[in-house]
Amino acid sequence: GAKPTTTPKELADQLGQINGLSAYTQDEFSKLTLDYIMKNTGIPINFGISTLLGLIVGTAVVGMTFYQFTSDNLKHLGALKAMGAGNLRLTAMTLAQATVVALLGFGIGVGGAGLMGVSLGQSELAFRMLWQIPVFCAVAVFGICWLAALLSLIRIFRLEPGIVFRA
Repeated sequence: GAKPTTTPKELADQLGQINGLSAYTQDEFSKLTLDYIMKNTGIPINFGISTLLGLIVGTAVVGMTFYQFTSDNLKHLGALKAMGAGNLRLTAMTLAQATVVALLGFGIGVGGAGLMGVSLGQSELAFRMLWQIPVFCAVAVFGICWLAALLSLIRIFRLEPGIVFRA
């Protein structure tokens, strides 16, 4: 069979010249549509606000969870401190727990998003996961968990080890 000598871009330009209307290649039309959505609708702002709100609520929940963990286990952590575990050891233990929590949370979140993307793959809804999104999410999740864990340790650092053995 004969191969066409006209590229899609050239064909779009020729159609535009013939009828006076705009003709675009698929890539040009996709970019034009995305530019329109970004500049002329409130979708990016609303999505950004929703994301920021989720990040704030998630940070608060993780912070309260680690603070509660520290409060509930203050006696045990104080006993470890009394037996010779230093602040560095207790910090490492708490950061290890925060890392496990972050890995589980990130894995569940990205796994759920991936399953949603696969299930929407054949529908009319668009799903596009750029590699930067999971990377940003990983940095945010781990940062929030580690910061919350470190802030929860302030009570342990100030704890007098012998106080846990008093009635």
